[in-house]
Amino acid sequence: LLLSQEHTYADELRNPLVDPDFPEPLRVAQRFMVDHAADSIGVADIARAANLSVRALEEGFARYVHVPPTVYLRDLRLVSAHEDLLRSKPEETTVRAVAERWGFRHAGRFSTIYRERFGVSPSQELRNREVGGQHSG
Repeated sequence: LLLSQEHTYADELRNPLVDPDFPEPLRVAQRFMVDHAADSIGVADIARAANLSVRALEEGFARYVHVPPTVYLRDLRLVSAHEDLLRSKPEETTVRAVAERWGFRHAGRFSTIYRERFGVSPSQELRNREVGGQHSG
């Protein structure tokens, strides 16, 4: 019900990656990163979207998010790549295509951080989607 009706907090409920308790410029920065995670953006783009200097953005992330904006963006992209791999079939895509879609240009590095985060390699994740003709879960 809360997601089906428009109200003051609808955006925050729809997007749990944006913390409603953060100062407005940081919420704007988070929303921008979520909305543009597949785009080639950098810290300067994020700061500009939030109407902050790069230094103020970095300080705000250090104080409230406890990671640099680049790490937050990388994690958003990594989770998005993970979700793509979970929804995909090996005959429909490749790990490289998913990695590149989310801004990971170095396959070896992508595989390493993916395994560290999810406990399985991205290629295993993609292959494991089909077990006996159905998706595993």
